Amino acid sequence: EYSMFEDLLSNCSLKFKSLNIELHGNNCSQHEACEQHEAFFNAMDRCGYVIVSKETNHWGCDGYMCVEYTFISMALAWEEFVYSHACKVVDHHTSRPSNPGLQAG
Repeated sequence: EYSMFEDLLSNCSLKFKSLNIELHGNNCSQHEACEQHEAFFNAMDRCGYVIVSKETNHWGCDGYMCVEYTFISMALAWEEFVYSHACKVVDHHTSRPSNPGLQAG
């Protein structure tokens, strides 16, 4: 699974708003597993994604070897912040509020 992540995240061309994923092999006593996890999380960070949820899968993987994560893009986080706080953020390219529910002025 980690080689797939390397391909998908190598140039940050794959865009998504959110991603729910379960990572396997969280045993960092195995050096390779630690490197794979570190590379994955570094790539997600470099591509602009943050963790909003983390949960151990207690039904399999000895109760700790599989972890479920939810990532969102920083763009989505900003969009949701602006919308939920009724912020008046002006798009400097159009001079219009970036939140369609807001009135200009």
